[in-house]
Amino acid sequence: MRIAIRSDSGTQVGGGHVMRCLSLAMAARDAGHEVQFVCAEVDGHIGDRIAKSGFDVSWLSVKDLPSPGGNIESWRPMRVAQDAEQTIAALQDVSPDWIILDHYGLGGAWVKAVRAALPGLRILALDDLDREPLFADLLLNPAAFPDTPISQPHMAMLKGPVHALLRPEFRALRSDALKRRTGEVKSVLILPGMVDNLGFGAAALAAMRDLPDLKAEVVMGSQSPSVPQIEALVANVPNWSLTLDATDMAERLQAADLAIGAGGVSAWERCCLGLPAVNVALAENQQPGVQAIANTGAAIGLDVSALQNPTQIASALKTLMADYQAFSQNAADLCDGNGAARVISAMSGSLRPVTLDDAKLIFDWRNQDHIREASLNSEPLILENHVAYLEKVLTDPENHLWCIYREDGTDLGLTNAKRQEDGSWVWGYYIGASPAPKGAGRRMLVHFLRRLNETPGFTEVEATVLAANPRSRAIHEALGFRLKSDKPARELHLRLDAATLHERLGTGE
Repeated sequence: MRIAIRSDSGTQVGGGHVMRCLSLAMAARDAGHEVQFVCAEVDGHIGDRIAKSGFDVSWLSVKDLPSPGGNIESWRPMRVAQDAEQTIAALQDVSPDWIILDHYGLGGAWVKAVRAALPGLRILALDDLDREPLFADLLLNPAAFPDTPISQPHMAMLKGPVHALLRPEFRALRSDALKRRTGEVKSVLILPGMVDNLGFGAAALAAMRDLPDLKAEVVMGSQSPSVPQIEALVANVPNWSLTLDATDMAERLQAADLAIGAGGVSAWERCCLGLPAVNVALAENQQPGVQAIANTGAAIGLDVSALQNPTQIASALKTLMADYQAFSQNAADLCDGNGAARVISAMSGSLRPVTLDDAKLIFDWRNQDHIREASLNSEPLILENHVAYLEKVLTDPENHLWCIYREDGTDLGLTNAKRQEDGSWVWGYYIGASPAPKGAGRRMLVHFLRRLNETPGFTEVEATVLAANPRSRAIHEALGFRLKSDKPARELHLRLDAATLHERLGTGE
């Protein structure tokens, strides 16, 4: 695959977006894919980190830069239309298969503009705000646990901390880090982020005055406006220190015994290494993740008001120390460091045409008990009849579309559709491989919908599911299908028309 990444870093927005995208980029490169970054050239960007990691950057020229503001959830380097135009131009020579969008200021309007110019492009959008439709093929939200409701319509989604985007060094150090979590506490790592606009570092150090026997190290960016203040504070306490622009965060987290940090990706890094932490939500978008981690007993979560009352932080540290190993184990159980690889694996999904050589594979899949029970006809297939039928439909590709879905080169399931006389299609599907990655069935259907949409004269696709199979109905309705009749019946008939599909993908008017 060829992957483009659109994300920004800088004095106003910090470096978190680009850093987590670097984790994805490294996982993609490890899997043999090509990656290109597209970033706006703004003050304080961390393009040198991207370059040192071995990736090229196409720089967008910023004009009419918005006035500085503290709301990173709406910040953008230029008008949406201008950003989309420059991004499209930057991608002309790259011809990516996917673009990863990680940017609070660029939403559905940007996606629709890019899709219009590059209709074959697939889009993965990182979304932890859930505030508007993003028209992506795949949404990614590591902060949303599996049971977290998502209000915006979406085609498919990767949810939960199993998809947290950590760099490879965290996974590599995980085993050694967990071995040293004995409960003895000597040092605390303070992580206010690359840009500490809110005085987080100073508040955390104020909390440390209640624990004078512990070492405290503040790690932050050299361009942070609070650096002079932190330098003055640590100069007066022998066991306090300041480190700027650290590039060995995994090692520092491994060596620490406790942490005080912001929400976001760094919170998952701490979980991966089993490091008990006080997590402070510095922005609204961090609040759900901070609270979700706290609810599992993996950390203590505070809101931004704690910066005005450092005794809250000190009290939380003492609670961590009193039940250290439970917090450490709960944290480690949440995140194993393999999230980026899982995301790239999901992005690798593709369809290949069924051939007669697949007859035995499909036969074995279809005759599994759980698949027969969910089928309209639950009788076992007879191999000779199955082969004859498959041979027949494969000779009529204009009216029969049969595909095998794969991820990471492994065959997982079957989708098929038959064209009706009025030009609409009727489809069926199942995941036959066991075990299969979570959510592979829905990702398969998104790919197949795009394939059907490319067929000449496509108007709609219909599905028939058993009323006793609520999971299949839920998947169809999540994709935009609607019941043709609300009358009770053993079999439910659903349909998805071309206009609704275009609306869901952001390819309509």
